[in-house]
Amino acid sequence: MYFNGTEKDWAVSKGLAKAGKGRMSLDAKNAVAKAKAEGWTFRGKAPVGVVRDAKPTGPVVSKGEPEAPVEVTQNPYADAFRRYTDDQEFTYTHEGKTYLITGRTACMNCGYSLYGHTCNQMVGLTYHGAQTIVPKGE
Repeated sequence: MYFNGTEKDWAVSKGLAKAGKGRMSLDAKNAVAKAKAEGWTFRGKAPVGVVRDAKPTGPVVSKGEPEAPVEVTQNPYADAFRRYTDDQEFTYTHEGKTYLITGRTACMNCGYSLYGHTCNQMVGLTYHGAQTIVPKGE
C-alpha cells in the first residue's frame, strides 16, 4: 500500500497530528510505525529549507595581470620565539612589594608573550597597570 505524502501527512489525514510545522506526538509516531509494519509506504520526508546552488569552492583567481611574487625573508625573531622555558616565573614590583606574574602575559612593547618576547624591556599589563616585568632570579 502506498500513501502519496509524508508520514506526517498520513498522520494528519488520520487525525493523529496537526498540519504544519512541529513534531508529531508519540501516538502519531507509533501509528506510523504500525502502518509501516502493515506494509504502508510513504513518499518520503518533507524537504527542509530551500535548496540553493552550491557556491564554488577553492581559491578565487583574478583574471587581471598577475601580481609580482612575494619576497620571503628570514624572520629575525625566529630564534627568539621561546626565549624562556615554561617553568620560568616573572615578577614585577609595585609600591615596594614583589608580585609573581605568568609568562603567558603579553609584552606591551613587542606583543609577544613573556616566554617568547622579542624586545629588550618587558612591560606587561598587570592588576596594578602597566609594569616593568623581569624574569624571576635576574
